[in-house]
Amino acid sequence: NTPPVITDRSIHMQKRITVLVKDALSEIARLDYNINFQGWRVSSSLDEILDSKEEMFAIDLSHLEKGTHFILIRAVDRQGNTGFFRKQLEIK
Repeated sequence: NTPPVITDRSIHMQKRITVLVKDALSEIARLDYNINFQGWRVSSSLDEILDSKEEMFAIDLSHLEKGTHFILIRAVDRQGNTGFFRKQLEIK
């Protein structure tokens, strides 16, 4: 019953968010993200294979205009447990 933990690995990036997703007991099954409450989108892991308890993901933000944006990320493990991460981002 433990959800995946999402950790922001972005360092001074404005055009991309990189996150590490870890789960204690089962493999990561999916990562979705929502920008400015506009609906969920699916993200692929960096290695494009969801086969472990630890996966890296990168979300491209190059299409965003200047201003404040809200990013919500959810990760789901193979047992259906869901973890969330949110970030407010200022594009300059």
